[in-house]
Amino acid sequence: MGAVVDALFEGREALWDGRWEEARGAFERALADGETAPALEGLGIAHRWLGESGSMFRALTRSYRLYRRAHDRQAAARVAIQLSLGEVYFRMEPAVALGWLARAERLLDGLEPTAEGALTMCC
Repeated sequence: MGAVVDALFEGREALWDGRWEEARGAFERALADGETAPALEGLGIAHRWLGESGSMFRALTRSYRLYRRAHDRQAAARVAIQLSLGEVYFRMEPAVALGWLARAERLLDGLEPTAEGALTMCC
């Protein structure tokens, strides 16, 4: 478990610093012991910055489903926002992107104000 936590931390640091390939590698190491929503989320974001759209959509969609299964509405909303961005950046599908944003808004309904909620209001 410690190795997974370390890899997640390394991946997040690499994302923060814009080291996309290092981030991808760290999240892949975190996933070596099994799928987790946070590792898939980070991997999906790294793939997005590397321009790897198919891998991004697969990782983020799986992350979204795992967060939903865990009843983590805020995290699922955050990933829905990432999927929305992907729909615009890679597929030029604004209607699908708006659908993901609407899904994020529904997930956040009734929760305390969050950064994710602010993002859904801007678009």
